[in-house]
Amino acid sequence: MAQPGAKEYDIPRCEPLDDSDEAVVTTALVNEFGFKARKILDNHPVNEARRRKSMVPANFVLMRDAGTSKPHVQGFQAKWGLDPLMIADLPAELGIGRLLGMDVGELEPGTRLGDYRKRAELVLDSVGKYGFVYVHLKGPDEPGHDGLYDLKRERIEEIDKGFFSVLSKSPRLKDLVVAITCDHSTPVEDKGHSDDPVPLLVLGGKVKPDGSARFTEKDAARGSLGTRGRGMMLLERLKQAAS
Repeated sequence: MAQPGAKEYDIPRCEPLDDSDEAVVTTALVNEFGFKARKILDNHPVNEARRRKSMVPANFVLMRDAGTSKPHVQGFQAKWGLDPLMIADLPAELGIGRLLGMDVGELEPGTRLGDYRKRAELVLDSVGKYGFVYVHLKGPDEPGHDGLYDLKRERIEEIDKGFFSVLSKSPRLKDLVVAITCDHSTPVEDKGHSDDPVPLLVLGGKVKPDGSARFTEKDAARGSLGTRGRGMMLLERLKQAAS
């Protein structure tokens, strides 16, 4: 599938897992698209400028979780009885929100204090308008993938200063249930996702303080909520806390 003169992959080619026509055609399309994208990127003005600055060029397009049909799933409101809002900036989260019939508050990507402040202000503005508000903050994940410990710590500190500091000062969340967690761990040692348990903090409703002083993996492991065996159990637990 390589175009004449195209560079070979320096990562493994996509190979079919079986002999079905679907698998063979899919892998051929992925490989062809990969070679063509690489050829275009190699001569792109942005990459030429990066090379002049001795920077690594962007030389590939990540293809992940692609599909050819829209899945049919039960809407969020129908399943949980809550009018939902999603606040996010990445295509995957935005797509999930729209698929579930959620209203979507799409913001420009950003990890500065002002970016987090905008998200916090949107949350506060949504109180009373929605029964459920989901906020996705991407900041610490990318430094985790790059193995940059100090930058990951800075991103977490920026979320504290720009996002949670705004929420914690507002009386609007007083009578609400607030949950803080993450969808996966990204250890800097691994430079990728892991199956380590992630911390969960729940405030308000019927949840009683257990004396935890810090929001860390070690402190959460000793918390009164214990370890939830399946992530899908969280929303049911939050509804119980709110009722």
